[in-house]
Amino acid sequence: MDETEKWYLSLVEKSRKLRNKKNEPIKKIAKYPLLGFNSDLQTIKLNENTTIEKVSLNERQDLYGIHNVENEYFLVKKLLEYEYIVVHNFQELPSVMHGISSKLRNDLLALLRITRLACVDIWNIRNYWFDDTSANYNSVGITTYKTGEDYFVHDPYHLIKKDAFKLRKLWKRFSEHNADKALDIALNRFNYSFSRLNLEDKVIDLFISIEAMFGDTGGELSYRISLRMAKFIDIPAEREFVFEFVKKMYGVRSKLVHGASLSKKDLSILGESFSLEEAIWYLYKLIRLALSQYIIDHSGISVSDFRKMIDKEILK
Repeated sequence: MDETEKWYLSLVEKSRKLRNKKNEPIKKIAKYPLLGFNSDLQTIKLNENTTIEKVSLNERQDLYGIHNVENEYFLVKKLLEYEYIVVHNFQELPSVMHGISSKLRNDLLALLRITRLACVDIWNIRNYWFDDTSANYNSVGITTYKTGEDYFVHDPYHLIKKDAFKLRKLWKRFSEHNADKALDIALNRFNYSFSRLNLEDKVIDLFISIEAMFGDTGGELSYRISLRMAKFIDIPAEREFVFEFVKKMYGVRSKLVHGASLSKKDLSILGESFSLEEAIWYLYKLIRLALSQYIIDHSGISVSDFRKMIDKEILK
């Protein structure tokens, strides 16, 4: 029996005892394993309540000293390889913990992926409420996490100092102004696209994200979305290409939704031909630019007013 197996058996016994203890006064702290993540920095303080921290093996073992792990030895052993966790201090204990913790996970995960396009996940496996003598663990279930070639985006996530500055800026602005349903949809669908193994599903998710930010209920939606996105992102050398690309890809999305096959013409823009994979990479570039610029520069206004602002700029 190796040391990890001995530790695992001891934590199972400990967790069984904890299950039978009454809840005691608690500190409102949640800790989440951060998977696939590495950095040059020991600690990345996002704000007063949220921090990314590198922790020791002993601390990681304590983190997984929880109930409902009896059948998860190999999964927990794999999780111990990842050295970083997210620590969040709640000012008040949420009445609906699962919903609050899921939103925290989804929002931070989206901002990590906007900052750097690489393979990362935040494990919403447990919530931890500690006092000085005991702990109460609220399980929200275990799922399978994969890295590598199984996913379209599979490069390892390494956050350098420059990226950390951008992530802090994004989190600060987002934390101040995040009550917008359209932005929630855009970030959620952006996140969903990372877990899709099918390229067609990935395109559909990415376009729902784009529509949430740049679309509305009027006619000629593909034209308006393309024009607004090209104007807002405003890459001078690529402005016309962005417009034509988004408009063409909106047609690709419509074909995929209706089960039609794609031809080479569908992926030809201004004389350039693309594979579906190449088109998806460019979509990721555009969406990350758009979401980053909106959150940092315009998140104080609603997405609806944001669209009106772009339309006024177009008319100048």
